[in-house]
Amino acid sequence: YYALPRQLVESHVVVEIASPRFSSLEISELLQAAGAPGGFPSDKIADFLLALTGGLPVLVAAAARLLKTKNWTVNNDTLESFFGGQFAGGARTDARTMIESTIPDDEARELLYRLTCVVGPISKAQIEQISKIPEKIRLWAEKLDQLLGLWIQPYAKETFLLSPLVESSLSGRLDSKTRRGVHAILAIQLLKRKTKTVLEVITGVHHFQLAELLRDAATVLIKALLALTEMDREVPDESLLLSIWTVGPLPSTIDINVRLLLRALQIGLADKQGAEFSGLLDDLDRLMVEAQPIADAQFGRLAAGGSITIRFARKYPSIANRYLLEMLRSAPQALLPDGTTPEQNYPMSLESILWVGYSTFGPNSRELDKEALWDKAMRGYPITLEEMDRM
Repeated sequence: YYALPRQLVESHVVVEIASPRFSSLEISELLQAAGAPGGFPSDKIADFLLALTGGLPVLVAAAARLLKTKNWTVNNDTLESFFGGQFAGGARTDARTMIESTIPDDEARELLYRLTCVVGPISKAQIEQISKIPEKIRLWAEKLDQLLGLWIQPYAKETFLLSPLVESSLSGRLDSKTRRGVHAILAIQLLKRKTKTVLEVITGVHHFQLAELLRDAATVLIKALLALTEMDREVPDESLLLSIWTVGPLPSTIDINVRLLLRALQIGLADKQGAEFSGLLDDLDRLMVEAQPIADAQFGRLAAGGSITIRFARKYPSIANRYLLEMLRSAPQALLPDGTTPEQNYPMSLESILWVGYSTFGPNSRELDKEALWDKAMRGYPITLEEMDRM
């Protein structure tokens, strides 16, 4: 599965016939033949696997085997196994000895190790940026020429693909600071694009995670989820965003305001997709309690409460009511990042939001059958847990 050296092919001493690669449609058909259940998004996953494996049959088959062992569950662990190359460990040969024997130039090998961090095609401009990360690789274009043929193949104009049998674990040979820098550059370059697919967002989050920039990873995910909440239609592959950080608690090193809003938006997407979200809601409840005594976390409580209230106002009014009251409790202390209050930036006051909720459900609603308690809430008086339950 290694391409012949370019010099050998150009000499015309031998003829190279490329091994046929799977298309996205063929990968989807393979997944179905491997036992993917009816509700499994084979078409969506096929696009992702095509970019990841280059369509190489042995790697596609290894990916299908991994999915089968995971009971066709795509979560953060599954994605990391794909991105990290562990899924195909048995299908790949250890290329390190071959790399050392065919690439005697230390800087050319360094460039190759940096490129093992890449997911999918990479442009010449990206390679140039990667080469500038300290320690800078001099004459990077000449080093690239040394890699062409055996280790890197042209893909499209000014774009290349790494040999699909080169393991991403080879990036472990890099200095840790360099490796983090490569992943950071890859994420930034990817997210500079004006329009991004869901798969590009997922890849960007992956790179930020390996760059140990978890807040940036969370921010990218939040922006994507916010964009989706503004759309009535479904975006291709959007359900795959629920594979990121939806099992277990969010990383504690991420600011609690960010965690609150991210969890609320994940719940909204899960509801939109008809997926189970009770575990996510339990975790959001826990975060709301954790944030309650923290002065700097009141904006996060307000934002998360608003997201849930708006999303669930008609569909799950009892949940919406509970988070609406949490908004009220947080609002007097909540400050935006610039130090201003929410009401200084938005024309609708919290009392107006409450009135919209009251008008929606009405005093005769089964969920809101206590007009007096709503009046109390609108006047800003404290509401006990017992009263909340009655509402």
